[in-house]
Amino acid sequence: VWPILQFIILTKITLPVSLPIIATVLLWTAVGHWNAWFDSIIYTNESKKLVLQAVLRRIVLEGSQEMMDFDVGEGIASNLEAIKSATIVITTLPIVMVYPFVQKYFIKGIMVGSLKG
Repeated sequence: VWPILQFIILTKITLPVSLPIIATVLLWTAVGHWNAWFDSIIYTNESKKLVLQAVLRRIVLEGSQEMMDFDVGEGIASNLEAIKSATIVITTLPIVMVYPFVQKYFIKGIMVGSLKG
């Protein structure tokens, strides 16, 4: 009887209160793994096997280096900036698309943790 009561307490009280915390930690962990480009650079020799964030880093750094090295025209410089900006937006889309699904847990956590009266 006692283990069943503990399970009921876990499912009815503890988990609903803890869901916002769990959602926050999961989102932080997902963003941390999504932005983990350094491991890929260290362990991978082939450019075909790099993760998306490492490719983004390469595009941003090479574009900045090209603009500093050469006296490029304004049209070429704006194209490089456009490519860098588009790459950054595309690589952030998956996390931005996940956030609305996790946001309801943030709002629930604010409401559960608030004081009344």
